Amino acid sequence: MVLAEDHRLLRVRIAGIDAPEAMQPHGQQAKEFLDNEISGKVVVLDISKTDRYGRWISRVSFQGRDVGLSSIEAGLAWHFSRYAHEQERSERDAYAAAETSARVSGMGLWVNTSPIPPWQWRRRGRN
Repeated sequence: MVLAEDHRLLRVRIAGIDAPEAMQPHGQQAKEFLDNEISGKVVVLDISKTDRYGRWISRVSFQGRDVGLSSIEAGLAWHFSRYAHEQERSERDAYAAAETSARVSGMGLWVNTSPIPPWQWRRRGRN
């Protein structure tokens, strides 16, 4: 949730990433990372659309730093390649390169050789 200037609470999903679910390995670590990055801070939202749950899909930045990219660099999110076509090429390339680097370095969730992506984790929960 993000508190807007007009004091409305906005439900926001960070564009271009998919982080582990709370009950997944590294899920709490990913949540804490994002909390530390933006909680209580003034952030800039570059809103692209809303999703089926009414959340604003947005690139989030703090002091010019892309929070989604930072999550991927820390190894705490996947580049959500399913929606990569919605990103500008430079952003898409940066996200993909950051995931590759985190993966090769064994950062965060990549300490496991085959972590389960959150979109597969969610699908398993519905079965």
